[in-house]
Amino acid sequence: MYLMIVNKDYRLLRKMYIELTGRSDLVRFKTLGLWHSRYYKYNEDEVKEMIDKWNEYNLPLDNFVIDTDWRKANDIGIGYEIDTNLFPNMKNVFDYAHKRNVKVMFNDHPEPLNKVHSVFDKEEIEFREKNLRKLLELGLDTWWYDRNWITKLISPSKRIEPETLGMYLFNDITKNHYKDKEGVYYTRPDIMANVNNVSNGNYLAINDCASHRYGIQWTGDNACDRSFITKEVINLINGSLNEVSYIHFDIGGHVGDPDKELYLDWIKFATFTPIFRLHCCNFVKRFREPWNYDLETVDIFREYLNIRYRLLGYLYSLYYKNYLDGEPTFKSLSYDYSDNKKLR
Repeated sequence: MYLMIVNKDYRLLRKMYIELTGRSDLVRFKTLGLWHSRYYKYNEDEVKEMIDKWNEYNLPLDNFVIDTDWRKANDIGIGYEIDTNLFPNMKNVFDYAHKRNVKVMFNDHPEPLNKVHSVFDKEEIEFREKNLRKLLELGLDTWWYDRNWITKLISPSKRIEPETLGMYLFNDITKNHYKDKEGVYYTRPDIMANVNNVSNGNYLAINDCASHRYGIQWTGDNACDRSFITKEVINLINGSLNEVSYIHFDIGGHVGDPDKELYLDWIKFATFTPIFRLHCCNFVKRFREPWNYDLETVDIFREYLNIRYRLLGYLYSLYYKNYLDGEPTFKSLSYDYSDNKKLR
């Protein structure tokens, strides 16, 4: 049991909390930029064409997500072998992206190995270490550790969520890949994961005092309607108060078909949130790139994206402060004006 006496100084309480439980990782600068993401079965040429298309519209792309179909999956969708029918030369894809200053992320829905008892079993760790590192060494930049909805990695304790341990495992393996011969980490891991207590796009509550340390985390498969923008405001405030510093959402909604006005409202809101990641499933009428609407949408999108990029230095300073003392970066007015009863 820890007794913290702070005399109503809630900022001191947060600082003591992260000193006890661990700080949130400070992300790469590029992680705060534009993310292209969708659940879609790409091939090699389509990835290259999409990277170039952002440039054609004068929109600076920093991060590109290739969802789970990069793999030569078995019947339950696991494994780490690349589908060479889609990607005959995956290293060429990584090189193409890197020459254009774009980072690449792979999605992984990990299934536990047969007959292991926990995520810390020797066989489980060696399997993940071997396969995650193999693709990082090929040129992949980081991993999306996506939860499985049927089975999960196995936690050795009922008190710790398997999602939290998956975050730890993927973060640690990725981080160690970026360690030089002198033991110095030269790049931050920046994995992505699901907030470990989210239901249908609603952040419920903190489940442990460890998961906030690992990666950028998103709020699950949300819908596109306007009520979900309100829900995401609440998600981000509550998540940030629980020190999940890079909590964010699928911009435009994972499912549904927002009209132009609603789509742009998502963009305007997302401009001032921790992570700017467009995403949706593969059965929507329009994917979330702005040119799927019209040129006016592209221009408005660019205007807000430019605002975000002008703010990146300021945003990064906020995250550095969060790293030092736990100060939330997305918060309600009541946090800074706690003596104002109307804001409580």
